[in-house]
This record gives sequence, structure tokens and C-alpha cells, in this order.
Amino acid sequence: IVHAFGGLVVCDSGNHCLRLITKDRVVTLSGSGTIGRTDGAASLAAFHNPVAMVYCSSDNSLYVADKGNHLVRLVDHNGTVHTFLGTGEPGTANGHAASIACLHSPCGIAYHGGELYVSNAGSYTILKVFMDTLMCMNLAGSAGSPGYVDATSTEARFQAPAGMMCDSDGLI
Repeated sequence: IVHAFGGLVVCDSGNHCLRLITKDRVVTLSGSGTIGRTDGAASLAAFHNPVAMVYCSSDNSLYVADKGNHLVRLVDHNGTVHTFLGTGEPGTANGHAASIACLHSPCGIAYHGGELYVSNAGSYTILKVFMDTLMCMNLAGSAGSPGYVDATSTEARFQAPAGMMCDSDGLI
């Protein structure tokens, strides 16, 4: 992701942090570099295998799929890390508020039209988060039902869905 301050932000999964690459150097944007689940200031925060992120210009934040912690983390414009979605316990999120929803190995994340989308690899679903209400719903796939099926919405089946993106029309 190209950061608003003129660099490229990378999930450094093995080092459990986010790195900013500028034309002159590479610096840690957020994360202590050790496995953990700590919210807070950029240098004190801890991730466990951050694997994907999306930039949201409306609040100048990054949303990070923190796979090992089963969370989506928000990194604000100061680099401060906040837990945005999930409890840290593996599970499903359909019909739950973001603060009590359970994710299972989130591996992809996208943002479009005021909604956040998360590929929940361990529960075989694509999750939609309504940012105005912070409620979650399964957009596609069925929790606990892996497979390979082309079908409508929750009749479709995935086996560990990962990377994702939205086009300008909002198609995932």
C-alpha cells in the first residue's frame, strides 16, 4: 500500500510488524517486532503474523489482517494500533458486532464504499463489516463448510480464502 506520506507500507509477517519503505530507507511504522497482541503506541504495539492491509482515506488509517491473533487491527495516522474487529478467539462473526465477533485466521482485507471486507480463511467465509453500525455479516461461504462450489452467497464454498480487492464498482 502506498502510504499517504510518500512511501510503501508492507506487512512484514515474519517480523510481526508493518514497515514503511521510502526512497531513502526502510523503517518500522508499527509493531515491536515480536509476537504479541498489544494495542498502543507504534513502537509498543505487537502483532502476530500481519498478512494483509487496506488503506482507508476517510479516516487516514490502515486496517490490518492480523492472522495469528484472529483480529483486524486499526493503525491510525500516528501509528497507534487499536483492535478493531474480533476478540482474539477463533470463530465466526456473522450477525455480531465488531467488538464481540470472532475471526479465524483473517488473510485478506478490502475497503469500498464505506464497508470493510475480510477473508476469514479459517472459517471459509468472506465477511462484510458495515462501518456505520460496526455489524458483521457473511457475504459468501459458510462457516465450517470448506469446499469448492460456485454458487450464490452463502451456498458458495471456499478453502482458506486469502487475498482480495474491490474494483471501482465495489466488486470483490
